[in-house]
Amino acid sequence: MIKFFIFVILLLILIKIINKKNKLIEKLYNNKKIICIHGNYNHFKSSRLNLLNNKYNFVFKKLDKNNLDTCEKIILWEPFEKYPLPDYTKNKKKIINKDLKNISKKYLEKYNKDIFGYNLEINPLIYNKPFVEKNQGNILSGRETNKHNKEYIYHNKPIKKINNNKIYQKIINNKENDIIYDYRIMVFKREIYLLIKFSVDKQFWGRSGDSKNIKIYYKNNLLKEFNEKDIKNIKKFINFINLDYGEIDIIKDYDTKNIHIIDVNNTPHCSKDNFSHTKINEMNYINQIDKL
Repeated sequence: MIKFFIFVILLLILIKIINKKNKLIEKLYNNKKIICIHGNYNHFKSSRLNLLNNKYNFVFKKLDKNNLDTCEKIILWEPFEKYPLPDYTKNKKKIINKDLKNISKKYLEKYNKDIFGYNLEINPLIYNKPFVEKNQGNILSGRETNKHNKEYIYHNKPIKKINNNKIYQKIINNKENDIIYDYRIMVFKREIYLLIKFSVDKQFWGRSGDSKNIKIYYKNNLLKEFNEKDIKNIKKFINFINLDYGEIDIIKDYDTKNIHIIDVNNTPHCSKDNFSHTKINEMNYINQIDKL
């Protein structure tokens, strides 16, 4: 009987401790800023932002009518054309990337031509040099809509028929000292936050980078890679397409020294060790999110 009472007392103490812990967790959780994600939430789960979910002072949640009032801001998530904003968000002031223009490859080529004065697009029916055939969307949306198609198809001679769902771009020399380099610019509040330069295993946005060759340049050091005119045009590009938050992929032609924006991503994705891999400071990154 005594043992039973001791057991009951211990159980009550344990329950009290658990309840106290849960209240503490709830308090901490409630003190965090909530950012709502509107769009493909499963897609968001493999994003750079989701690596920071519940860390520091932020919680990311899928947007719905019941949590709208608790959201500090809403981030529109790709493909936002498929996820129009619900009517109940019309009075919400902070909606990130609300005015973003069409960022499919065909449009990017037009923006490049208008802002930089040149682009990579060619006529594949007559072009006699190597070129690449690419899906209109970014890599993920390309997979979603063209599951049985290769993301990149390389050609060494003209083709017989144009696929209007594809974009055709000339191959450039983006090798520096026999290493292929790509650039990625991180954008917050329509401003350049930092530039990442890294090597890849193939031309036109290879999928694996060599961590030994990763270099980070914050906005005050961009001249180490790009000239003043290029930086000015990149900023103009960002503001023209209304990119509040996202990343821009750039390649450089080391023969002409021209740079080319080949992808705009309003849904930055990454591997699970991305912050340590690219040497990006998590705290600095989340502070930028806070300022959006």
